[in-house]
Amino acid sequence: MYEINGAIIEAWKKSGGISSISFLFPGGSAIDPEGREGLSRLVSEMILGGYEGFSGEKFLRRVEGLGEVNSLADFDFIMVNLVAENENVLELIELIFRVFYSPAIEPEEIERAKKKIIGDLNAISNSPSEFAEYLLPFYVFRDHPYGHHPLGKEESIESISKDDLEKYFNSLTERGLYIGIVSPEPDEILLHIEKHLENLKLQHKKLNLPAPYYRRGMEIIYKEGISQSYVESVGYLPPVYLLNEPALLIFNAAYGGSFTSRLVQKIRVENGLTYSIHSMPEWRKVVTLLRVSTSTLEENRVIELLEEEWERVQRGITESEFERAKEYVLGSFPIKFEGAENVSFFLARRLYYGLENGTVYEFIERLRKVELKDIEKIALKLSREHFTLVLSPSTS
Repeated sequence: MYEINGAIIEAWKKSGGISSISFLFPGGSAIDPEGREGLSRLVSEMILGGYEGFSGEKFLRRVEGLGEVNSLADFDFIMVNLVAENENVLELIELIFRVFYSPAIEPEEIERAKKKIIGDLNAISNSPSEFAEYLLPFYVFRDHPYGHHPLGKEESIESISKDDLEKYFNSLTERGLYIGIVSPEPDEILLHIEKHLENLKLQHKKLNLPAPYYRRGMEIIYKEGISQSYVESVGYLPPVYLLNEPALLIFNAAYGGSFTSRLVQKIRVENGLTYSIHSMPEWRKVVTLLRVSTSTLEENRVIELLEEEWERVQRGITESEFERAKEYVLGSFPIKFEGAENVSFFLARRLYYGLENGTVYEFIERLRKVELKDIEKIALKLSREHFTLVLSPSTS
């Protein structure tokens, strides 16, 4: 790990013809102003809109000749990812830093970005599973900064002005920068990025997000035009940097993150109540969510079983469940390292959340060292509270 001119950087040497760099700017939708929800998402779209004197159309055409640039806004950050063949990556870095210095915040680019986000919102509203996921933060976190989806709402997106965007871009580097690099020549990329970091004038203002209230209970939302119910259920854990992360991965695989997990066996295999059910840990800066998603024609029975399993898993898992889950995670973990862009994203995100990085082999070794007692410690840290959101067919 390096610290260069205020940026925290992890660089991996990886053979092959492709390099990838991920730039993570802390903030995300958690700092969107009230009434301007979705501002971070709009900023992430505007990053693809070129820089002053170089329109978005020209920028994207040039990028396509060199590689690929993607950007996204999450609850805690904005991420920009570059992927290119090794001979093109330095020129692509030059292009993206020009955007960081002087983005093209022009009316036509703002309109393009707004239309893109509103199109995404419309697509989500027509996909019941995605719509249930979109609604979840509104009901889980309420008035907390995490209480809205990064996409915002159509009316809030429409209300965002050029002045709002300029203020956000001017503050983009106030909360630091985390960079993940994967390349056959990471040192060359580091030297190239270093000269730009001097000009970014990075600061490290803390976000100071409050700890969320652990909401419990259930909310039912009725929607016309759907034929089954979509269930989202979340429990709570401390922030991931306070947890044994390899143990958390294995715990999740035993609970609902693999085909042999408790939830899959109980709800799908034994009772035939759903075709698919899965759990996943979701990181936030001040909390970790353990989220379960499924769809069913028998929501009451599924919710009843989820309640039972949530109480039961807090007492831990069996030795045989542990062994199956550990084998599953060890077998699937290397897939995370396929593709340079996946690895650079992985590295930058881990830096931001305060997690230990290392080689692929070191990660696997940490997983191998996990014991059943480590899983029991995760179970003890689970909140007794959990919340369930149901998107149910309208009875009107």
